[in-house]
Amino acid sequence: MEKNAKSREQEAGFAHPIGEQKDVKRREEYLKERRDSLAGRLKAGNRAAAAELVDIYYEQIVIW
Repeated sequence: MEKNAKSREQEAGFAHPIGEQKDVKRREEYLKERRDSLAGRLKAGNRAAAAELVDIYYEQIVIW
């Protein structure tokens, strides 16, 4: 995972292993909202959203 993505998860409270199971649903909701927001910003031509997309998926893109 990219450094910025880790920071965002830590800020959202998802990076701590204690209580991880009870926060799975909240994390899933956060990720869905983030994807939806990113998709909307990309459709609007927001270049920062494109950079964020690369940040999120960089490792997966390079590995494949």
